[in-house]
Amino acid sequence: HLYQAVLSAFLHRVHPDKELMRKTAELVKHHVKVGQIAEPLPIYEINEKTLEALKKDGKSDKTKVINLRKSITVFIDENGGTNPYLIGIGERLEAINELYDQRQLDTIEALKKMEDLIKEINLAKKEQAEKNLDTRTFSIYWILKARYVASAEPMAKKIDELLTKYPNWNVNAEEKRDLRLGLYAQMLKPIGKERIQEVIEKILDVAKR
Repeated sequence: HLYQAVLSAFLHRVHPDKELMRKTAELVKHHVKVGQIAEPLPIYEINEKTLEALKKDGKSDKTKVINLRKSITVFIDENGGTNPYLIGIGERLEAINELYDQRQLDTIEALKKMEDLIKEINLAKKEQAEKNLDTRTFSIYWILKARYVASAEPMAKKIDELLTKYPNWNVNAEEKRDLRLGLYAQMLKPIGKERIQEVIEKILDVAKR
């Protein structure tokens, strides 16, 4: 069961292999007494009640971090295909995981950042329902909003119109060139030349999905 627990903790970046099993055996030998090993922990359901459930959970903060990162990863894997705005949240979760694993974030900081991701997921679901935007337009809006772009919603609608104008951009070099030119024209002034390439790539990644 310890092997399963370690695998759950590092679900976001490793696959079960002999090396992991060997290290697990070493942990058992040097640090764990018989009877201390718990069953793999259940995941949290990610919704508006998650944070309240987290507060009532009597488990340690380290255990909560392990559970949360597994829970958010599962939620994004299951919902990212139909909600591309979750891609960026998943990337930030991975960054938090790396910092935590490298001990550049302590447990309390990691837990707070993961709680913030849950708040963002809940806010995104709420805004998507309120704004009544289709999935692609909303995902573009969320990318722009995260970068504090003024008038993110009308700009997202214009960008969606461009993507509709060039439906074969991903397989047609001429359409892709014209689409990029159109995106530059739409976003250069509000976003700035330092960030525009990164934002365009994020938008095109969403459009592919």
